[in-house]
Amino acid sequence: MEWSLCKVQPGSLKAFSFDERLIVRAIAVLPTPAYRARIAVSQLLVYPPRYCVQVARDPDHVGPAPPVELPRLASGHFGLPPNHKTVEVHDADGCHRLPIVPLRVAVEEERARAGNGRADAPRFTATGYSKTFSIEEAFRNAVAALPRPISRRQDELTHVVVERIGATFCGAAGMNQLYVTVSRTRFAAGDEIGADPVAST
Repeated sequence: MEWSLCKVQPGSLKAFSFDERLIVRAIAVLPTPAYRARIAVSQLLVYPPRYCVQVARDPDHVGPAPPVELPRLASGHFGLPPNHKTVEVHDADGCHRLPIVPLRVAVEEERARAGNGRADAPRFTATGYSKTFSIEEAFRNAVAALPRPISRRQDELTHVVVERIGATFCGAAGMNQLYVTVSRTRFAAGDEIGADPVAST
């Protein structure tokens, strides 16, 4: 596939640190549903590494592809450069220097904003698992297990918060797996809870 720099929703580029890992995420804007997005290390041989939000035509896409821009979550997981507090990320609009925020701090801040500062704000939680120890797979499974709001706007993005990342090990029972627990706050007034959870892609 031929990858090129991708448009990104303003304010969606974030960088987090967790257990000596760097997590870069963004809401990529695909030109049509026939494209996919990723975050990858730049090919420039520099240190610390730079990262790019990229888009390419999806060879696995089937069906119509109307020329409608589509937001999609893109994320990348990399080794964390030691003693660095910022990271450079490139997209179609240029270069952005992002602060690297500890994931724990980001979760606490997001929880406070989602609950308007109330620790007892009602939330829905779900946990996803990955036997291959893929954070992305476990995250997607957790999101898929959340109850979804039924909204008149089909293009709305659902925002969830990572509550916990861990792993279980039990060789005899074959229970070696990574897990991610996520939460979302109470649905907005007027929403209803659907019985069939769906995953964001």
